[in-house]
Amino acid sequence: MRRTRFITGVIAVFLLTLTAAEAGMKLKPGTWEMSIKMTGLPVQMPAIKNQYCITNEKPVPMDKRQKKDCKFKWSTKKNSLFWSMNCKNGIKGEAKFNYKWDRMIGYQVISSRGQTIKSTFKGRWVAPGCKKRRTNR
Repeated sequence: MRRTRFITGVIAVFLLTLTAAEAGMKLKPGTWEMSIKMTGLPVQMPAIKNQYCITNEKPVPMDKRQKKDCKFKWSTKKNSLFWSMNCKNGIKGEAKFNYKWDRMIGYQVISSRGQTIKSTFKGRWVAPGCKKRRTNR
């Protein structure tokens, strides 16, 4: 169960250290709602919706555990963000996300011990500023 929570956390929250402005990405800063649909889990889960603070300095939410336990390689091209990761516990993954000012789409593939979880992301800007708002979590 703990491993499933960690994998779900890796899927729901991705990590980068590059700012959107440095990457040349154009995204609208503020509160974003992201819907995440996962396949490959032992039990099919409904789509997860969360709200995150997305800014030019932090184009994606950060998870302290990932920052500590996983190594990321990332790149950008125009409004696309790519990353791959290797974690100490054997979890590996890759992802691609496309931002279009107030919308985003993406995918992510995470593998661990023969299990592969594929996720699709859809996001939209919902409000200026960042308040601690989270839904369905």
